[in-house]
Amino acid sequence: VRFLIRSLSEVHARLASIASLLPIFARLARKPRMPTNNARLARMNSL
Repeated sequence: VRFLIRSLSEVHARLASIASLLPIFARLARKPRMPTNNARLARMNSL
């Protein structure tokens, strides 16, 4: 039983750390896309 509790606590800690990192990854994923969208908007406005 102790082993199960330890494994569950470790998994919970890992999930918490991943959940805390998710917003950072989301920001990093959004940053590269912004310039392309701006470029597309600029092209549409120029046309």
